[in-house]
Amino acid sequence: MSAVVDLKTEVQFAELISKMPYVIVQAYATWCPPCRTISPIYDNYSGTYSIPEKCLFTRLNIDDCDELARKLGVRSIPAFYFFKNGNRAGNIVGADPYALEKLVQAFSNEARETQGDIEAQNDQKSLNSHT
Repeated sequence: MSAVVDLKTEVQFAELISKMPYVIVQAYATWCPPCRTISPIYDNYSGTYSIPEKCLFTRLNIDDCDELARKLGVRSIPAFYFFKNGNRAGNIVGADPYALEKLVQAFSNEARETQGDIEAQNDQKSLNSHT
């Protein structure tokens, strides 16, 4: 099942990267054959690697939201942009499913580890408040 959010506006994008610690953006166009090839694979990765409230997969149609595409610096598609705590953390260009999965997996694992650190800190605080 796909957990990909379609980006429609710059405001929506700004809200998402301010609320979600980890965001991945796929820049694509409907007329782009490599984009059509990689999109179902990206959808599959989103189902495997997304983490509710932590790591979100999004998609940007560069023809529908060209201002945001320009702001992101999209020059070639498909392209994937990784944002951590509102800042760009990396990107990859092209339809290489193996390279994409490697980055997505590392990004998701980092999000999961960060989530574990926060939960451990909360558990420790809870223990300390009872002693």
